Amino acid sequence: MLFEWDEHKNRENKRKHGIAFEEAVRVFADPNLKIVLDSEESEIRWHAVGFADKMLFVVFTEREKNALRIISARKATKREIYGYKNDDL
Repeated sequence: MLFEWDEHKNRENKRKHGIAFEEAVRVFADPNLKIVLDSEESEIRWHAVGFADKMLFVVFTEREKNALRIISARKATKREIYGYKNDDL
């Protein structure tokens, strides 16, 4: 799977959330990864919830032709962790 992102957004995300996109893409290796359509956005976006290095992350993505574009990444909220564990996202 190919990933792409804007380097400026990557730096901003690391400053704001402490997570670089290079780290965040590891959630896609989680065998229990959950991918959900983000219905709150006006454009089609997806978010993926999965473990990377024993920590749960949420990675927001939009699909490009041959790659997933990382928009932002952060630690999951308590509600998202509950949803991940209980298959209720």
